[in-house]
Amino acid sequence: MGTPVTTVTKTLEYKVPNEKYGTSDSDGNTCTATYVGPDQLWVFVDEDGDSKGKRNRTMQELTTADDGADVPLPEGCVRAKLDANKTPDLLVLCITNPSGATITTSDQGTTTETYGDYTVKYNSKLEVQETYVTQDQCVYDIDNEVWLTPAYKTTDRTWDMVIENRDSALEASDGKISPDMPDAVKAPWVTYRQALRDLPTVFKKGESDEVPAWKVQFPFAPDTIVE
Repeated sequence: MGTPVTTVTKTLEYKVPNEKYGTSDSDGNTCTATYVGPDQLWVFVDEDGDSKGKRNRTMQELTTADDGADVPLPEGCVRAKLDANKTPDLLVLCITNPSGATITTSDQGTTTETYGDYTVKYNSKLEVQETYVTQDQCVYDIDNEVWLTPAYKTTDRTWDMVIENRDSALEASDGKISPDMPDAVKAPWVTYRQALRDLPTVFKKGESDEVPAWKVQFPFAPDTIVE
């Protein structure tokens, strides 16, 4: 029979990269998070293969109330403990964000950038889950029984993807304009399609100060319902 969960409050200072989705932290920036949640947590990680040491996605995390330390091991898995009293474990705990836990980031601030008619807003100091890889990508060193420091989160969004999506939007709106349309109906679509064509210019594609692809925003189609 399980024992009640012990809830603790812990403060975590963690490194953040120089910029969102960056890999360098040479600026020495840090952020502070407060974790309120279970003092111990057990997760199951794969024992072999390409996912060795990574969390098994089919298994839920377990607390003391779930007998996390004692339940039978699933085949092909290793039990990995997360201890909120250990800094590397606490970092992974914040990424895992177990049920019943809360993680609050201090002194974030917001950065606002304007490109043409587009406004891009993002946190100046990133939350833990914005900064580091997802819980499924955290790695447990099975041989040494320790959690490794998680890697910074990156984005796979590229300018090639932006252009591909832009071209798809243009193709999808081809049939929205015809010569015999009233100007009041046609004009918004003409404006929208021109805005799509202008995206590389507005976001400085190919220039020395090219805007990262993850910041690129698309115009709303005239028939989009914005809530």
